[in-house]
Amino acid sequence: MSDDLASLLGSAAEACTLPDYAGGSILNLPAEIGRLLGVHDGWEAPPLRGGVGVDARAVRRVALVLIDGLGWNRLRRHVSEDPAWGRMVARFGGAELTVTSVAPATTTVATTVLLSNGAPPVRTGILGYSQRLPGVGRVADMLYWRAVAEPGRAAQDLEEMGVAPETFLPTPSLFQTLARGGVASEAFLPRAIRRSPLSRLQFRGAAPRGAASLEDALRQLGELFAHRPDIRFAYAYHSELDTVSHLHGPEGEAWTTTFMRIQATLEGWLASLPAAARDGTLVLITADHGLVETPPDQRRHLTSLRSSIPLLAGPPGGEPRHVHLYARKGATRALLDAARGALGDAFVVLDGHRALDAGLYGGPRPRHPESEARVGDVVVVALGGATLWADVPAALRGMHGALDEREMRVPLVALPLSAQR
Repeated sequence: MSDDLASLLGSAAEACTLPDYAGGSILNLPAEIGRLLGVHDGWEAPPLRGGVGVDARAVRRVALVLIDGLGWNRLRRHVSEDPAWGRMVARFGGAELTVTSVAPATTTVATTVLLSNGAPPVRTGILGYSQRLPGVGRVADMLYWRAVAEPGRAAQDLEEMGVAPETFLPTPSLFQTLARGGVASEAFLPRAIRRSPLSRLQFRGAAPRGAASLEDALRQLGELFAHRPDIRFAYAYHSELDTVSHLHGPEGEAWTTTFMRIQATLEGWLASLPAAARDGTLVLITADHGLVETPPDQRRHLTSLRSSIPLLAGPPGGEPRHVHLYARKGATRALLDAARGALGDAFVVLDGHRALDAGLYGGPRPRHPESEARVGDVVVVALGGATLWADVPAALRGMHGALDEREMRVPLVALPLSAQR
């Protein structure tokens, strides 16, 4: 943790796990994939500190499997009770590492970073699940690509407002950067999101194939590696564990049942791959974030900031564990003081522009030209299982987005398939 960030967080610093942007986060994975595949130029961040424990000379292609919502701490607790995951890793001579997510630890931000050229959130300009876009004068939901409703203004599609996903980012994608180094790629996504605005933003330089399930995505990926030696990188995404963790919490039986099914699917697929698909193939398994239990009695509402509501310039951005509050002109200090007074020790309340400068979102330089306007003037980060809602709280038992170790630390498993035992 940098001295600036530690000072900014104050007494909350000990309860926080900060992104390790210098070489120990998912930010560093794009450059690590490039290093393994011989593409050394075009990355904005260094590769992983210490690598993934695999000799790059033995790697001809890489498959990256992202399991949305798989936190390292929760995985370790499961493995202590059921050793099947560890047996799978050992079978392929694999290595189990851990890296951090980014801030905020949320899918929209983290997967954009993971599928970039190593650019952090402060460079991509996606600093939250939702955020203010000064060009359209609205707070926008970046996952569903729409300006959020507010008094006197209905929700509105961003593309109808002239904001095109394909040109939104100032940095190239992972696929574009690999292609410039002579590496061809493929990607597999659930059919429902294959052509969503966020996918079109993230997968520039690729044309993702639709998959009906994790099994279907992995089957297609295996066939690709067996019959297309020119494809040297492939990506597959699975969202079920995140969905289950939101609905039922990350600690219960639903999580365990879902994860065991994912693990069995992965192991069955790995074992069934033909020699042509295994030879020289490295499979990397990671996640964008973990989750924490968010009990109803730890939920707060923006009405708890009654005295500061007149200081707000519009609806908040972010999400319930990492909230961006936008102040009326000249009211940032008053809003900051009001939020600190109202939220007590369940949240750490930060000056958003100081958070940018301290490197919470990467950098701090270079940065997106609108980063100062997009981040909240006041940023409210949850501690423990707390959440802060702008409207009626959803019945979600698990959330993410803040700096708790359970949501910030994710696994990185490296399986060199040629080493199968």
